[in-house]
Amino acid sequence: AQCRGHQGPAKGPQYRGTGVTSVAFHLDGQSLASAGQDGTIRVWNLAGQEQFQLTPAAGVTRLAFHPDGTMLAAGFADRTVRLWSLADRKEIRTLKRHYGAITNLKFNADGSRLAVTSTRYDYERQRWTGDLKVWDVASGRRIVSTPAHTWHDAHLAFHPTLPHIAIGSGIEHTVQVRHADTGRLVLSIPTSGYEVGGLAFNNAGDRLIFSQGGEVLLMDATPEPSPLGSAARPSAATATQSAADEAAARWALEKGGRIHVRSDDVVDEIANAADLPL
Repeated sequence: AQCRGHQGPAKGPQYRGTGVTSVAFHLDGQSLASAGQDGTIRVWNLAGQEQFQLTPAAGVTRLAFHPDGTMLAAGFADRTVRLWSLADRKEIRTLKRHYGAITNLKFNADGSRLAVTSTRYDYERQRWTGDLKVWDVASGRRIVSTPAHTWHDAHLAFHPTLPHIAIGSGIEHTVQVRHADTGRLVLSIPTSGYEVGGLAFNNAGDRLIFSQGGEVLLMDATPEPSPLGSAARPSAATATQSAADEAAARWALEKGGRIHVRSDDVVDEIANAADLPL
């Protein structure tokens, strides 16, 4: 199915370019939300039929559904995050005072915390800088506010059992793991310098998977991280399409290690899959 309805950019400096800026699936797998540079957020069923729309006042950069499916979070270029109730389609609250444009949003497993990364260009230092904020969803209280290495796109992953959150983007050549209640740096995993792609913990929380430089990397999420070995990639003749790349990567991850893939889009699919063989 195709979801059609976004009409192009609205007027104003916050709407630059055209197209869809973010999509997110509802946790029931039966609907999805899309944000467009026309200034609307639209919710669709899997047949591509629009169910309803919200019309915020600034450019949407990121979307995330609450784990219980009752709430939608949206990050904006104006440095705010807004929460909507899907039952009555009313705004619940606005989370303000982020450092820059919102680059990512992530709820933890029980939906009690919302992690937000934002970024802006520091002309004095001539580099992109950013921050990480963690919010209590029920009260709207800010729990953590700390500088964080971010680029145009940051990736977030909550630990499945501990109050830890991983942040990856590549600008400082590390994946950081921070305490979600204090912001304290728990772990810093060196990387090769390329931007980090899809990022996720395994179910046990002792491994991190992410993409970088055309590889899928599986790393120890312990104080002394190290690669877990390697697995050779099947011949190119058997991995010429994304489905074959995904199958090859899953095969490698079953053994623990790394594998070359053609596209970071494939990694995002693997990193966010519920059935990772880890």
